[in-house]
Amino acid sequence: MLFEECPRRYEDRYIHGLASEPSLAMLFGHTVHTALEALHQGHRGVCPDGCAADHLEAARSRYWTEFDSMRSILAESGIAADGMLYLEGLRMIDQVAALRLNSDGKSSAERWFSIPTRWGGLDWPVVGAVDLWSPPWGRFGPVIWDFKTTVGSWSEKRAESERWQPLFYTWAYVRAYDIVPTFRYLVLSRTSGEVDFFDRVWTSRKSFQEDLNDLEFECEEIAEAVAEGNFDCSRGHGSCLECGETYGHDHVCATPKRHSLTLTGAGRSSG
Repeated sequence: MLFEECPRRYEDRYIHGLASEPSLAMLFGHTVHTALEALHQGHRGVCPDGCAADHLEAARSRYWTEFDSMRSILAESGIAADGMLYLEGLRMIDQVAALRLNSDGKSSAERWFSIPTRWGGLDWPVVGAVDLWSPPWGRFGPVIWDFKTTVGSWSEKRAESERWQPLFYTWAYVRAYDIVPTFRYLVLSRTSGEVDFFDRVWTSRKSFQEDLNDLEFECEEIAEAVAEGNFDCSRGHGSCLECGETYGHDHVCATPKRHSLTLTGAGRSSG
């Protein structure tokens, strides 16, 4: 996915080991997601109280801890995470809690998966973690939930245009249950305060397989380009998942500039 957005960024991250700069949007999303994990199934899937249906207080407590950590990270770069942002996150947690997505306790939060692949001769698996994985026998039936905290705009058209995450996550679900689920974006807007649902749906097993075959072919091309050391930006930069704007090499989404921020990776500095 990163290669499609910008091969140069892919090279920086995966070839040279340079860590990307953490933006406010990225860190805030992680903070809320961690709280929602506690809400649905306890932190990291561990439920010390026996996985009660309501983990709202535990989620709020986890959110405070994560938000405080995020604020410290951003403060080092002169970026303030104010009280209004904190309240926005609390609102989002309460909004999701009211939906009772795992009231029957059958769904899994942050469910990890690994799919063995050998694209382009590379023996690298596709790995990931689903925000909330509802089994076929759960309250909502076969659904993969993906939470988005965003300042950007979302629509059915955008949901239908997303490929990588919906296809890979759905593939993992099909491998587990032999059923094509609904891939459902639950979008929490920082600007409007609303909760929206957008579904990525395949009408048949055949249409899903056709899309997956197309994506596998593209993965082969990317693997071959990486093996050849070809990181030219001829593929374009794609769109930012946060705001929907076209990427540039210096694209920063909804975050003040961070000229002084320096991270390290693989023994090298990102500058």
